[in-house]
Amino acid sequence: RIVWILQGATSSRYAPYAQESRDGTNYYRASVVATVDAFNGETRFYISDASDVLLRSYIRAFPGLFQAWSKMPRELQLQATYSQSALEKQAE
Repeated sequence: RIVWILQGATSSRYAPYAQESRDGTNYYRASVVATVDAFNGETRFYISDASDVLLRSYIRAFPGLFQAWSKMPRELQLQATYSQSALEKQAE
């Protein structure tokens, strides 16, 4: 079985008291991991950073769309690494 794992992030240009990065954003959180089943296209969204304030708004706007990290199958959790692009963005 093939499952794609994608890193999702929230970002903003308007977070108070935050320093602006080169691209104009001043808030970036890699707070969601999405999985897509290659056979049937089923997509699931798992919360990897529950403290993300923007993600909390999405959770309220789309109830039932996001699942707790603990609901992701363990074999997928082990493969869901923090992306290099997310690390570089936060380091910037």
